[in-house]
Amino acid sequence: LRRYRLGAGILSLAHPMLSGIRLRQMARPYMRALADRCEGSVSLGLNDKLHMVYIETSRGHEVIGYRPDIGARLPLLASAMGRAWLANASSEMRERVLAQIRSEDASQLQMHGAAWERARHDWNTKGYCLSFGDWQADVHAVAVALRDPVGGDYLVFNCGVPLSRLKNRTIEAVAAGPLLAMVDEINKCR
Repeated sequence: LRRYRLGAGILSLAHPMLSGIRLRQMARPYMRALADRCEGSVSLGLNDKLHMVYIETSRGHEVIGYRPDIGARLPLLASAMGRAWLANASSEMRERVLAQIRSEDASQLQMHGAAWERARHDWNTKGYCLSFGDWQADVHAVAVALRDPVGGDYLVFNCGVPLSRLKNRTIEAVAAGPLLAMVDEINKCR
């Protein structure tokens, strides 16, 4: 009925926070190059309770059904980005978040517990976490967390590629190495 809706003024609330994260501007050209190379979307996100929120994104495709943008929220356990954030978190923070998931939505652990255990292993051995259509069935993703906080927040980069763009290749083969290299380069520039 359009009686109540958010107006343009709401954007001014996010501006001070987003403009304070200078890494966004510095990372944009790297993100764009990787998105074009992988024919996917490369995003930067931070944690918000049991979700991750995109604070920057770049698309190397125009797939209508998969258009992540700034402000999009992803579930923590179902997404590569959320798993990478959780794997990188301190053990105290990780246990606190997992306890919150158990008390508020135990079905998430039942549904994604095995993937979370794989993600912990991948993080420890490979430095990234994967999602094979767990959040969006037709998108595979890889994510890498920055090991050091930026402005007090641990940020995570991810690359999601629609299955139709993978062309019988794996997300690991297409994007894991390039994403790790991108994050290394960004770390050198900070």
